[in-house]
Amino acid sequence: MPSSSSSSPNPSTMLKPEVGPDSLPREAPVIAYTEKIIEEEQLQLRKYIEENYSKIRDVEIKLANLTLKQA
Repeated sequence: MPSSSSSSPNPSTMLKPEVGPDSLPREAPVIAYTEKIIEEEQLQLRKYIEENYSKIRDVEIKLANLTLKQA
């Protein structure tokens, strides 16, 4: 009786999915969804920080100008 294992790929030699630090395959839908949400949150935070940083710089410039006028 011929062995069918010679015609089918050996599971140990097949490419395995990339595994994340949590030992879950990256292709898992919940992982992909979570990573997408995290990326969106990071983008929102970067925009928020950028906006507030520019506001802080504006206030610092106005304060410096007021200080110069008083001198």
